[in-house]
Amino acid sequence: MRSVLEVFVVGRFWLGALILGLLFSKQGFAAKACAAQANTKYESAFCRVIQSSHGRGLPSLIDFRRNSQKMQYLLLRKPAAKLGISLAPPAESAPAKPAAKAVDRPLQLQLRQRPDASLASITCSTEIDHIRCGKRIFRRLQNRSNKHVRPAALGASNRLLFSPIDSDNNEAAYLLASYVQYLNRMDSIGLAGSTSSYSAFAHTYYEHQRNGSDFVERFRDMFELLKQDKKNIGVSRRRPVQPPAWHDCEVLNNELIACYSQGMNLVYQASR
Repeated sequence: MRSVLEVFVVGRFWLGALILGLLFSKQGFAAKACAAQANTKYESAFCRVIQSSHGRGLPSLIDFRRNSQKMQYLLLRKPAAKLGISLAPPAESAPAKPAAKAVDRPLQLQLRQRPDASLASITCSTEIDHIRCGKRIFRRLQNRSNKHVRPAALGASNRLLFSPIDSDNNEAAYLLASYVQYLNRMDSIGLAGSTSSYSAFAHTYYEHQRNGSDFVERFRDMFELLKQDKKNIGVSRRRPVQPPAWHDCEVLNNELIACYSQGMNLVYQASR
């Protein structure tokens, strides 16, 4: 059984998953959110293309990422050229981009450094809509329509603002606390079913560290964008076809378990 202190890396978001297992039913939202999550030159081009009429027929950003760089280039070459976007083919020696699960594995090892004391020794069983750990039940959080969120949830007072990290902070603990805050805020606006994995979240953080850009600002702005679009755009629910394997789950704290399975970030919250 695993617990967290991985690296909440949605590295420049693999905010990719960061948000977007994005199950918004309309492409307008996806196009706006896409730009906030692009991690590579091909993803940036992809986000520009899908905002145009030439983007019809392209997959979602999440599915696009599952392709090798060579395939991403082939998918984008013609529609990008029509928009005047110049793309160079990937270098022959460049390795294919690993699938999300392969990327997640090394990061998750870091999460095991601090198992939650109350769950570490308990055998947990998984179902699609709940996880049972001893006598405790954790139920899967899903996307919710606006009528099922609090009236103020989409207002200005509901913000996603991480504390800046300083020299006294433990980086792993900081990322975990920020990720939990992110999940709770996404649930508050009815988007718990469209979150990114901890690995993607952490990857984004480290990308911002390398680039000297503002991780806190990035998520703050993304959340504001999501609130505005959710006021006018409906959401859909995507249900996994089978339960997640327990080895794909991380105990984030005593109240939350996150499982990356079937290309989705599944978040389970303790029943109250």
